Amino acid sequence: MKNIVLNLLPFNNRKDMTAPEYVIKKLLAFVLIYVASVIIGEAVIIGALSGMGFDVMNGEMPPEGIATWLLSYFEYAVYILLAFLYFKLIEKESPKAMFQGKALDYLTGAVFAVGLLAVIICGCCASGSISFLGAGAGVNVSRLLLILPGIALQAASEEVLCRGFLLGALKKKISDPAAVFISSTVFALPHFLGMLSCEPEYFVEGLINLYLISFLFSLLTLWRGNIWMACGLHFAWNYVLNCIMGLTVSGNESLTDGPLAFCVNEGSLLNGGAYGIEASILTTVVIAMVLTSAYVVAKRKKG
Repeated sequence: MKNIVLNLLPFNNRKDMTAPEYVIKKLLAFVLIYVASVIIGEAVIIGALSGMGFDVMNGEMPPEGIATWLLSYFEYAVYILLAFLYFKLIEKESPKAMFQGKALDYLTGAVFAVGLLAVIICGCCASGSISFLGAGAGVNVSRLLLILPGIALQAASEEVLCRGFLLGALKKKISDPAAVFISSTVFALPHFLGMLSCEPEYFVEGLINLYLISFLFSLLTLWRGNIWMACGLHFAWNYVLNCIMGLTVSGNESLTDGPLAFCVNEGSLLNGGAYGIEASILTTVVIAMVLTSAYVVAKRKKG
């Protein structure tokens, strides 16, 4: 019993254990990094706001604005930092391992995201569930540029934790499909809260799409041997959808008026309703087709 407990502790680098013990250990390590990041990140934000003259502990907060939003997003840098420290100090591995390969993959992933969104949004427009209104009016270029690194950090932190750390660790002990499913489930869990207020059909569709897009991120990571492409795809998906097109991302409304103006018509499974196209059946079809095509190509290469 003592040996099992020692095996499960995330503060050691033991690897000689059963697969279930190893999976539980890595999940506990993930929780440790996540919780510690939240605590430290909140402390940093409180300290920064206090330094700006706000009595945060007594409820005094700055008005909602771009500065406050950016501060909250740069909290994701803490997630990346702690994950890197865990890699270095506990795993005894270099964090550079998850970035092996060409950084150009990041741009490739971003272009891929734009292509996926173009197909999905065109499908929504063709169905009449979303209308294209033309060029956006009063676009704040400075705000668009300020938001960009914040979203890039958010996307990178999720990929570092879910794909770079968890998927990378799990596939050393269990099969790739099992590792992908477990890491995808962990990736989906934080998004559940934003879906709880949705109607059942949007919740189910959104959940399906969460898994599909996570499978795609994982597939790209396994294929390239690094998280560059997954990071680029994740970032561009969120940024283009929310800031360029001005549409909802995972239930979160647009952060700024985008260069392109769209209008979401009456909510349906075609446009994903209040949750956005990530709960759209068109997104399901497009991502499923991409995954199916990738599977067929991979199978033919093996054959």
